[in-house]
Amino acid sequence: LEYIIPIVAQLEKEGVTLDGSYLAQKVLAKFSASLQRKTLEGRFSQETKESKERINDMVSKNVNSDETPACMFCFSEHHKSVTCTEYPTTSERRNIMQERKLCLNCGKPGHFIKQCASQGCRTCQGRRHHHTLC
Repeated sequence: LEYIIPIVAQLEKEGVTLDGSYLAQKVLAKFSASLQRKTLEGRFSQETKESKERINDMVSKNVNSDETPACMFCFSEHHKSVTCTEYPTTSERRNIMQERKLCLNCGKPGHFIKQCASQGCRTCQGRRHHHTLC
């Protein structure tokens, strides 16, 4: 932590905001869940139900960050989405994503491909589809 504070201070001096950023999440994930919770509680001044829920949500995302994410198609925790054998073809995977109203570019709910900020497929360099559909 003593090494991180000067780096964060220098980044903020240069105008890089770390609040809610990917980098901040990755740094926070390196610490124990209790230290993460204390750090996040310091960021939220009000002890409201909403802030506690946000803290628990952020910590749970970080605690599980080193584990293999559950397959987005069959929800198995034993393989990644790209190696799913229950839905092996791109057409099956596309249908599942459409049925579940997931973005075909990033695989997340809440928006569709036209509103997606993700860069696109990492397999074929930027085409607008999820890499499991390549």
